[in-house]
Amino acid sequence: MGADDNEHAPLDDLMSSDRRTMLIANRLIVANNLLMAGPREATPLSRQLEAIAEKLEALDAAESEDDIGRAIHTPDAPFDPDSL
Repeated sequence: MGADDNEHAPLDDLMSSDRRTMLIANRLIVANNLLMAGPREATPLSRQLEAIAEKLEALDAAESEDDIGRAIHTPDAPFDPDSL
């Protein structure tokens, strides 16, 4: 068994993880890139971090037992004027 046999083990673990774990890993990657980013890259990376945070909050709310917390993070249905 060579030293490179487990080279992809962390990636394999991540690919078999749940959505929350993948979002957290993605948040760490984006945050690290933001630390090294120049001004041009900072804005889109900041937006990605915000989007990841919103997804994590929605997952947490959906998993909680609190009806109000779930309702706050439930997206609105698209408006259909014909339904009036």
